[in-house]
Amino acid sequence: RISNRGGSALWSSTSSPQDEVVTDETENNSDADDGPKLCYWKPPNRWWEERIKFEDLQVRQNLTGILVQDLLDGKTGPKAFFDCGIGKIDTHGEWQIVNGMMRLGRRNSKKSVAQKKCSRFRKKENGVELYVSRIFPESGRFEVMTNLEDLDYMLQKSKDEQSKMVS
Repeated sequence: RISNRGGSALWSSTSSPQDEVVTDETENNSDADDGPKLCYWKPPNRWWEERIKFEDLQVRQNLTGILVQDLLDGKTGPKAFFDCGIGKIDTHGEWQIVNGMMRLGRRNSKKSVAQKKCSRFRKKENGVELYVSRIFPESGRFEVMTNLEDLDYMLQKSKDEQSKMVS
């Protein structure tokens, strides 16, 4: 027999048929009161914190990230991916972790330079201070930068380009 205790199917030879029955009322009441489940992450050298919803993310928002992956041979140049405590809820009501992408250089840039940057990020015990530079809500992605001055320059440059297109 299969028991539905704990939300997973377990093989049991001792459970009674009453244990296997779950009414719709108990499922609906627990889901209605709680809403979506909470999701937590552990920033470096701190306590567990609740993940920030992707919908609540804003450009220039300050985050702390941990390097989780690098892609030194990317099509558009080398990239690094950081877990910054951001997540989104999918259509099934489950949390999906969203990693922030940082561009490490232009296409055809030296691989050794990107490797060196990644090794510096890995050495930081307190995580890397990051700022959100772009948000792509349609695809559920976002980009980050380490330098706030570079971010301000990039934002000003994009505003200037948009004003030239309108004129």
